[in-house]
Amino acid sequence: MEQSDFTDTDNKNCENIEQESQQLVNLPPPPPPPQINLDSIKLSTTDEYIQKRLKNMQLFEGKQSDELSSKIQKIEDIDERAKADGEGTGEGLKEDIEGKIQCERCEHYFTQEEMKSHKIQHSSQILDFLYLGSSYNSNNYKELKVRTKISYILNVASELSNVYPEDFTYLKLDIDDIITQKIYGHFQECIDFIEKARSEGKNILVHCIQGISRSASVVIAYLMYKGMTLKESYDFVKERRSVIKPNPSFVRDLLAYELELYQKNSCTGEYINKLYKFLVFD
Repeated sequence: MEQSDFTDTDNKNCENIEQESQQLVNLPPPPPPPQINLDSIKLSTTDEYIQKRLKNMQLFEGKQSDELSSKIQKIEDIDERAKADGEGTGEGLKEDIEGKIQCERCEHYFTQEEMKSHKIQHSSQILDFLYLGSSYNSNNYKELKVRTKISYILNVASELSNVYPEDFTYLKLDIDDIITQKIYGHFQECIDFIEKARSEGKNILVHCIQGISRSASVVIAYLMYKGMTLKESYDFVKERRSVIKPNPSFVRDLLAYELELYQKNSCTGEYINKLYKFLVFD
């Protein structure tokens, strides 16, 4: 018969542990947590104002939940200087307007120098229903829904995802802004999508990262499809969004598209991008 390794002290300790465990089991349950009446919590003035605005826009059904926080996040402006409610400067918002120009889009005031850079922060209206812009504009829910009333979004940047897939009709094309990228093969699909928005009487935003190269090339191609020459299309868009500059590869494709439409070119590649003459294409 094997001898046990346990001593009397060990047996005593085991008995004590067993007794303490039994005492813990027999303890009464803890009292329930205090009930908080959510209806009695007073919302801040800002929260009440936001709820009222969202109800008016039919974006909020009146329930205090994750829906509110998500819609508030969507309705906010990324630009800290544009904290207005989307339709003006907003009640109680004071700005020093002396000697400044009012932005027609957000109705804030800027000096003449500030206005030059500020206007590019907004998407640029090219036609009554067609807007050209950047990733900033595609993320700004207030700009999309309230100020420009966008329903369709054409995303031509491979780096960007569609931000609000439940709220807008999207077409996303994975196009890179590099010299080896060809955009010619995407023109017709983009044109068809823009035409769909136009035929339904809806506004559309065409965007890439900066609204300079990829999206600008698509908008120029659309105007050529509608009857303008390449030079006319480029000048028309440039006048409305001064920063546009399609990369040389896209310029080549725009020239090719113009030849397909009109059997001649209205301008050189250098007219659109001076770097065009330094590059050799296959």
